[in-house]
Amino acid sequence: QFIEYSNRFGGGRYNLTAAGQFRLKRIQDGVQHNPTFTIVAPRLFSAYSEAVNPINMWVDGRQDDGQLRLDHARSFFEAARFPDDFHRAARPMSADNEAVVHAIHPIEPGANIAGVNTYTVDRNAPRLDDKCGIFEYHVNHTLRTLYPNPTGNLLDAIRANIHYFYTAMEARGCTEIFPYG
Repeated sequence: QFIEYSNRFGGGRYNLTAAGQFRLKRIQDGVQHNPTFTIVAPRLFSAYSEAVNPINMWVDGRQDDGQLRLDHARSFFEAARFPDDFHRAARPMSADNEAVVHAIHPIEPGANIAGVNTYTVDRNAPRLDDKCGIFEYHVNHTLRTLYPNPTGNLLDAIRANIHYFYTAMEARGCTEIFPYG
């Protein structure tokens, strides 16, 4: 489908337009075929991040057009190697591309609540542009649900990883939280 959507919407290249259409297709597939489909923090952000990672990381650095050649994509995905004569990007990438792809087909966080095709928006979950909210929701909801009473090495690892996640949010003015003390 990656190649199909690149050809259909990207003119034979994987670009932000193809990424937006492909992300929508994958979300629709989840809603239609997965009775427990959920896309809330942090998955909402990572879904869009994953959609643009090939563009952010694999467009040859001699280009600045955001157009990933399909032979380069195949080299990375299938051969797990850099294409011959590949140059890395000359500048760092930001999270701006996630917002561009999200704007093509905005999806609000939510889940199938009663089987397939019952997607319902979760008004309590943070939106994609609310990075502090995503951090807080992940720490206070997702982690607390998965690990209600961690101890020992697991507790130490969770605390460390919450802090690592926070360091990515700190510059946005987010507050560090300590749900496990």
